[in-house]
Amino acid sequence: MASSVKNAVGAVVESKECYLSAYAVKGVPTSDHLKFRTVSLPVAADSIPDGHVAVELRLVSVDPYVRTRMTGRKDGLYFPPFELSEVKLIKEEFGYDDGFNYNKETDFDAALSKYFPDGIDLYFDNVGGKMLEAVLNHINPHARISLCGMISQYNTVITF
Repeated sequence: MASSVKNAVGAVVESKECYLSAYAVKGVPTSDHLKFRTVSLPVAADSIPDGHVAVELRLVSVDPYVRTRMTGRKDGLYFPPFELSEVKLIKEEFGYDDGFNYNKETDFDAALSKYFPDGIDLYFDNVGGKMLEAVLNHINPHARISLCGMISQYNTVITF
């Protein structure tokens, strides 16, 4: 949400900004980790650099909310979790040969051998971790892999 004000220099927008104030070492981030602050942003035409645009966002979806909707647990949420039939969707709507729900399988190598006995030619990954490691054992030569994220690693604490 933003409101415009005029100052001596030109148009200014008071904008609310969400920022991560602390890492959520265990579990998902809460309001203890995500904070809001108000900042003043100049929006006069000459304050915006060449090749840039000013955009007003009216809605922002933050990943922790989306993750809680996708866990399948209600956890006191106002809205129920998404009801998914992941394998049916990818086979019937998207034309995939086969698939499985990695949350329901305990042995990824066995599942990949069962569902993809001829190996994997195309893989879209947004899980990472053990799933990606298992897929790499079944990938065919010249296969294509799209990496989109590593959700299995999102809450991992890395120490050096």
